[in-house]
Amino acid sequence: MRRIILVENRKDRLERLLGVNISSKELINRLYDSEGLEIIDRYGKFNSEQWDEYFRKFEKENLDDFMAYDIFFIHKSKISREGHKNIDQFCRKHGKSIVYFSGGLTGVTYINDGYPCLSINSSIFYSSRLIDFLEKNKNTTTNILEVAYGQKWQLSNLLKLKKLLHQYKFSSELNIELKTEIEDLIPIIDDTFNLTLTELFQFEKIIEANEILNNLITQKTIEL
Repeated sequence: MRRIILVENRKDRLERLLGVNISSKELINRLYDSEGLEIIDRYGKFNSEQWDEYFRKFEKENLDDFMAYDIFFIHKSKISREGHKNIDQFCRKHGKSIVYFSGGLTGVTYINDGYPCLSINSSIFYSSRLIDFLEKNKNTTTNILEVAYGQKWQLSNLLKLKKLLHQYKFSSELNIELKTEIEDLIPIIDDTFNLTLTELFQFEKIIEANEILNNLITQKTIEL
């Protein structure tokens, strides 16, 4: 079981979004009681000054106080530029994983530049997928992408990319929004399956990419 820390300075948002997405006080309590999860200020007693002081911990070059944690869930908007730099270096050096969440983020962004880093909107983060992730973490290895896409995240992403590539192939004109969505998703697929689909993201090579996706989709469907 990997140890996880949740740094959320808006306890009201946590309970509001979980309540909307899960519609169950019982599951909110299951979040608070999750084994291996430490929630900073879980009882909501910090004032704004105390939270500011806590977030300043990330501005120190030495983050050894956080060495015991394997996965970080952090409210992105409260981290300073210096804090982001230190967290980046710390996670890369020690093989940690991080999920940034914020109401100001759109969609899902995943980068693995020496360590897994996921950035998602708060409404996506606080869902039943988070509860499933925490419960699965007790007994088996987890992937932070499950927080965004659920336990069938591999198949879900393959099917989504196949659909997007099909739409892109038959677009009568360049769709920047569609192209951006594909470019955000391809690195996730490449990292997951050790592929180089990025090299195939050209119109004349999309058929080849689709053949690769079809084989993987068949494989993942059989595994279910």
